Amino acid sequence: MIAFVKGTLTEISALGAVVDVGGVGMNLLTSANALKGKKVGDQVQVPTVMVVREDHMSLYGFADVDEKEMFLLLQTVSGIGPRMALNAISVMGEQKLSKAIANSDIGSLTSVPGIGKKGAQRLILELSDKIASPKNATPGSWRDSLIAALVGLGWSRKDAASAAQQVDTPDNESDLSDSLRAALKILSSNR
Repeated sequence: MIAFVKGTLTEISALGAVVDVGGVGMNLLTSANALKGKKVGDQVQVPTVMVVREDHMSLYGFADVDEKEMFLLLQTVSGIGPRMALNAISVMGEQKLSKAIANSDIGSLTSVPGIGKKGAQRLILELSDKIASPKNATPGSWRDSLIAALVGLGWSRKDAASAAQQVDTPDNESDLSDSLRAALKILSSNR
């Protein structure tokens, strides 16, 4: 509904902020990084997500679109609501959270208040296929690149890894096209 809020920052509190948008004060529940380095009076543009419930409407604000996307993704997991998703992003940050899920790091995920071992396992189970690999990570080998490409095409990480193991090492490891075709053929035949 409301993709972003742009205006003058009029109030900052522990729970969020108020942004004056054309004379209307928009109350935002924000992540820890959303207004980092900003002060009252600054002009801001904050990516937002509006959550509508029976008894109230809330507007959540983020540092960038990546945080916003992670917020939406986290809420697809059963038992994770908007407050828990915002809390996880605030405690770990979007990149560390992505890395913890992609690497099945239960210890890091349980550092978020409200997420226990079972909740962390559920996050990993339900999101590991949707989070290919952490941003700015450099693949360790052509096989890692192949797995990342297959996950990007919609295959689960488990299926992609299995198919990548069955593909022979290419003559030129920087050219993945033949390996990708071979892996796709393997995955298609397993359906």
